[in-house]
Amino acid sequence: MDPIFEIVKILLPSAIVFLTAYYLVKNFLDHDSRKRVVDLKLANQTVITPIRHKHMSG
Repeated sequence: MDPIFEIVKILLPSAIVFLTAYYLVKNFLDHDSRKRVVDLKLANQTVITPIRHKHMSG
């Protein structure tokens, strides 16, 4: 029973650290991806809107 307890003592904290790091990195990358999509849409909108106005008035 003692060797199993020693293995659990080592694996449990490392599993908690791994899952926490995975969760934080995943959230960071998801947020960054959403931010890039919003930035691209905004950039496209600032380019397309003047072109639309130019074609509509011309």
